[in-house]
Amino acid sequence: MRVKQDEVDVEKMQVYLDLYPLEDQEYLPPSLHVMILDEDSASVIEAKAKNDNRKIELQLSGAVGEHFSVKITLENFSVIENFVI
Repeated sequence: MRVKQDEVDVEKMQVYLDLYPLEDQEYLPPSLHVMILDEDSASVIEAKAKNDNRKIELQLSGAVGEHFSVKITLENFSVIENFVI
C-alpha cells in the first residue's frame, strides 16, 4: 500500500493498493476477490482476479482521519484489515 498527498486538493490523500502473486506463482489465484469498504462496511471499490492477472491495483482518495477497510477473499477464506488515512 502506498499513500501520497493529492496534488490538487491538499486536504486529501491518494491511497494505492497493489496485490501481487506469491513469489513462486506467476499469476494471482483466479478466485481472489478484493474490496475496499467504507466506514459502514459497504463495498465502494472491488476487483476479482482472472486467470492471467499478474497484479490487481486499486486506488482511492480520502481525507486525513477517514476510515476504510480492505477485505481480501480467496475461496472460503477472508481477511479484513482496517485503516485510517
